[in-house]
Amino acid sequence: MKKRILTILSILISTLTFACDCVVYNPILEFYSSEYVFEGEIISKIYAKDSLTYKVTFDISKHYKNGDFPKTLEFDVRAEEEYTGQWTSCDWSAKKIKNG
Repeated sequence: MKKRILTILSILISTLTFACDCVVYNPILEFYSSEYVFEGEIISKIYAKDSLTYKVTFDISKHYKNGDFPKTLEFDVRAEEEYTGQWTSCDWSAKKIKNG
């Protein structure tokens, strides 16, 4: 289940445009319009010094689109409301799962 959620989030992140609304997206169209579609795990989540953004790094275990390259992907993401003081319907959070 966690991998499915990660895949869906990855599809939403990698689209050319991303707007927050109540439209139900077609997964097939999202797949074709995305640059990368992959399954993976968050290996790093590092906040910027001002805590307004963070860089999330995924270790890719399976590619569904664009071959076997790259092995990792990084995204700069706006930080959560608790850090920015601003909430929008576009907020989402990436969480690194601790092993052990």
